[in-house]
Amino acid sequence: MRNKASLLVVVLLLLAGVAWLTHAKLGGPPLTEGDESRPDIQRFVSDSHREQLYRIAWTGDTMLGAQGAKVLKREGLDYPFRKVESLLKQADYAIGNSEAPITKRKKKNNPERKWSYNTKPKAAQVFADAGFNAMGLANNHTFDRGEKGIRDTRRHLKKVGMEMFGAGLNRQEAARPLLINTPHGVVGVVGIQRKNPNVPSAKKRRAGTLRLGPKTIAKAYKTAIAAGARWVVAYVHWGANYEGIKGHQKRYAREFAKAGFDLVVGHGSHTPQMVSSVGDMPVFYSLGNFVFTTPGRFKHYDVNHLGYGLIAHTFL
Repeated sequence: MRNKASLLVVVLLLLAGVAWLTHAKLGGPPLTEGDESRPDIQRFVSDSHREQLYRIAWTGDTMLGAQGAKVLKREGLDYPFRKVESLLKQADYAIGNSEAPITKRKKKNNPERKWSYNTKPKAAQVFADAGFNAMGLANNHTFDRGEKGIRDTRRHLKKVGMEMFGAGLNRQEAARPLLINTPHGVVGVVGIQRKNPNVPSAKKRRAGTLRLGPKTIAKAYKTAIAAGARWVVAYVHWGANYEGIKGHQKRYAREFAKAGFDLVVGHGSHTPQMVSSVGDMPVFYSLGNFVFTTPGRFKHYDVNHLGYGLIAHTFL
């Protein structure tokens, strides 16, 4: 049985951590390393206690390319990270959602799809240099370059020492949790997404991702625990573009809590959403975009958080 006393410490720190969420406005003045307003754990925890904590950074949708290609070619692929990478490197481990396969392949898996992306292979090294340790692939653009795109992504990330989770060449691979070894125990992270017509559900002999559903959620939790996880986090792609929290998000958040998950970190709406809880399980409904090199369609929606994204830091 897991140590609930230690779990309580995690939950309390996470709830307090709502005040530590940091944001950067895309296209606006970025935070700098010397920014006095930058939140840091030292404001809340004593020096002796801080040294004992393990910090994990979480970001939302991340993609290099598309309309930003010309700027990236001129300034370098690392350009968007230069003023925010310190927010990742403060952490012991950092996770992002790669909203595009990392591959040279430009041929769309679905020729009819308007928004279809790929990120250059050298972006894998850029992600690693920025401070990322793992990238989730459970999202609606994972299959933009088909099964070969998933293979390429895994190969390029592995080459730079990064891990991939949330998608695979079969269901076993897609369901395999990311396992983060910490001094306090193993954190299991499950990548999962809402049903999308552009991404197949992974099967025994079919590439794809895990789809949201009560049975899938319950099984994902058990799989992570069986793999040795002491805490289990859902890293989930859901919601509707440029909109607030939808009913299915609240419904599935309850399913995650029911299954035993300790935290839900959401992304997918391209805008930040409310931070809440279901019982003692914190829910970051959406962190919004992190580094996403398209202008977005904010002007077509009634959105109050134009171009903003969040980075969440959690502590063990």
